[in-house]
Amino acid sequence: MLAAALSIQDPRERPPDQEQAAREHHHRFVDPESDFISYLNLWRYLRDQQKARGSSQFRKMCKAEHLHHLRIREWQDVHTQLRQVALGIGLEVRPLAEEPDRDGIHRALLAGLLSHIGMLDPDGNEYRGAREARFVLAPGSALGKRRPTWVMAAELVETNRLRARTVAQISPDRIEQAAAHLVARSHEEPWWDEGRGAAMTIERVSLYGLPIVTGRRVQLDRVDPAEARAMFIRHALVDGDWDAHHAFVQANKEQVAEVVALEDRVRRDLLVSDGALAAFFDQRVPAEVATARRFDAWWKRERPRQPDLLTYTPRDLIEPEAAPVDLAGFPDSWPLGEARLPLTYVLDPGSDLDGVVVDVPLPLLDRVGHAGLDWQVPGRRHELVTELLRTLPKDLRRHHTPTSDVAREVLAGIGPDDGPLLEILARALSHRAGVAVAPHHLDLGSVPPHLRVTYRAVDAVGRPLAWSKDLSALRRRLADRVRDALAAAAPVDEVSGATSWVFGDIPRTVTMTYAGLDVKGHPALVDEGESVALRVLPTEAEQRPAMWGGTRRLLLLQLGSPLRTLDKALPSVTKLALATSPRLRAVEAYRDCAAASVDQLLVEHGGPVWEADAFRRLLGEVRAGFAAAAVANARLVGEILASAARVDARLSTMLTAAHDDTVVDVQRHLERLLHRGWISTAGFDRLPDLARYLRALEHRVDKARTQPDRDRRPIAGLQELERAYRRVAGRDLDGRVRTMLEELRVSTFAESVGVKGGASEAKVRVAIEALS
Repeated sequence: MLAAALSIQDPRERPPDQEQAAREHHHRFVDPESDFISYLNLWRYLRDQQKARGSSQFRKMCKAEHLHHLRIREWQDVHTQLRQVALGIGLEVRPLAEEPDRDGIHRALLAGLLSHIGMLDPDGNEYRGAREARFVLAPGSALGKRRPTWVMAAELVETNRLRARTVAQISPDRIEQAAAHLVARSHEEPWWDEGRGAAMTIERVSLYGLPIVTGRRVQLDRVDPAEARAMFIRHALVDGDWDAHHAFVQANKEQVAEVVALEDRVRRDLLVSDGALAAFFDQRVPAEVATARRFDAWWKRERPRQPDLLTYTPRDLIEPEAAPVDLAGFPDSWPLGEARLPLTYVLDPGSDLDGVVVDVPLPLLDRVGHAGLDWQVPGRRHELVTELLRTLPKDLRRHHTPTSDVAREVLAGIGPDDGPLLEILARALSHRAGVAVAPHHLDLGSVPPHLRVTYRAVDAVGRPLAWSKDLSALRRRLADRVRDALAAAAPVDEVSGATSWVFGDIPRTVTMTYAGLDVKGHPALVDEGESVALRVLPTEAEQRPAMWGGTRRLLLLQLGSPLRTLDKALPSVTKLALATSPRLRAVEAYRDCAAASVDQLLVEHGGPVWEADAFRRLLGEVRAGFAAAAVANARLVGEILASAARVDARLSTMLTAAHDDTVVDVQRHLERLLHRGWISTAGFDRLPDLARYLRALEHRVDKARTQPDRDRRPIAGLQELERAYRRVAGRDLDGRVRTMLEELRVSTFAESVGVKGGASEAKVRVAIEALS
């Protein structure tokens, strides 16, 4: 219609001046850059002229300006009809503004030109149109150089290419508004946004295949209210993933933490599923609440009426089908004397801390082994004993099945107060089945790691320092730190480098506070080699040998060098044995004999003393008897070395193959008896026995020179016993089994020399088994 209104007579029927005027007028109103504005200006111009002129004058003006009067009347009739229709359906019709609303014009035209929109292809000059059409801007378009991203066209003309004419730049936001009923919307997988307190998703909007909106973040409740509510309950209310200030949120976290801690203790599932917790809130929170903002508004109204509506109770959290838990079997702490050591329960398979963890202050590390924790806490004791029974050798295990029932049976009669677990359990199993079970048959190292207690050493403020399931290894690792901790906390000043009694009266025990616990320390003198120190030791078991050695060293330092005393008193044969022995230097022999003599005198005069006056008296008594004791011990040492020299000499003459086993066995035996430091190790009370053992070796060698086969037969059995003993030698603290082995050798090879204790192979084997 607009084109018809602007149509003019055929140029061939017009004079040249009219043709030029029509061309100018046409450009005035239909410039491609402002077609729609030109039409609006034309409408306003015609309206004003019609009002100012009569009908005939207006018709003449149209003819003079090359406008088609009938098309203009039709244009005005259509406008009138549209106005009446709009008023009839209740639309607001505003008068035409003096300044044209360019944006409004574009929006109005866009509503009817949705299939004529286009998006610039970034890889070329073409535009992607509706339904995968492609077009270019018509030549001469005012937008040709600018190439906006989005355009709409009044018409698309197919020539050699599809071209867009009468084109305007548009915003994709306007397209979405105009085509709200036509666009296709799609959404990506939603996620929970903790900061917004709402479920979010990415929205894509397209029209006729053109992506109008990409990557828009929208709240999920606008798209899928049900899923948005489910995610709010799951993430915000169940998992606590939101910045909430409500009291029930913290209370619920604490309640869940308590149940999880209880699960760690009993190592089984107790907490209900997330689905059950979500159902708890689903029943209580209104259906329209799907975001944190809506929840806050609802809870503000609801909280005064039902403050505990959303707070968990134990009944809400514990799985109904879970068996009851005996909390007494999983205590929070463990007694150690008057102290109580905190226990922690860790459920972390593969971790060093998995299982029960006991926090031990450094000064108590050497005492915790007596606390009975090798029996585990009561709640895990049955499982531990069951697993230990499964480590028994097959020939023993068959007497103790089913293991679970046997474990329950034996635990009814034994417990931590009876002694170490493996020893007491082995005894109980032996008594039950009448078949001997030794502690080494029960392999604690093969049970699941969580059944072995983890000992964690802590400092004075409770910070962990180191931990291990092997208490002995942990003690060795932290021995220096234990001593330093005791020294720092003890009320006794430690002393180093002392060569005389400068300690005053030494208390037998001291009490100190460490990590909030009362800890006992045990002061003692410690031998430093060339001096003596006062140290505070963690246990009485360490105190006794340390005090003895420290007192011995202090007496030796006060007595001076024993060389002059011994050199004057010893016979020449003894001095010659000491001087010529390849096994021991004379200086070392004199020094060790002096130490053994002081030990002898300490025993005779009541052992170490703790007061300064008592030490002065002890020093006088030791000084009076030292020379005689030292000479007597040196004589024994000389006799032993002389016997060893005679044995070496006789072995050197035994060169036949028949004597090889004897020679090797005797040489190894000599090395064991006369090892480095053997005088101090044997002590004054064992030196006579050692001399007897050397005489027995001489007797054996003499007999073996003429009867090699008779000597060789028992060697294999003795060596087997000694190999078995070496595996458990560290447990033979008093040397009783070592002595039995030596007496067995005397009984086997030189009974005429004299045997103590009636040793036999069977008795030695039983003694070694007991050490195992």
